[in-house]
Amino acid sequence: MATRKNKLPKKGSRISRLEAERFVELYNQLGSYKAVADITGRCADSVSKWVKILQAEQIIRLPIQTQ
Repeated sequence: MATRKNKLPKKGSRISRLEAERFVELYNQLGSYKAVADITGRCADSVSKWVKILQAEQIIRLPIQTQ
């Protein structure tokens, strides 16, 4: 009977907000979607998608500076 090593997520399981925020933290440290994907057990495409979404949310929330 095979067991999942390090309890990686099942293929096709949903990514929680908390997990996506962890992607951003790891990406900021490592600088590579593949490295984050290897650590979290997710595909690099999913990691890049969620990092971009959360980074865009932060940009939108920045206050606009007027002169």
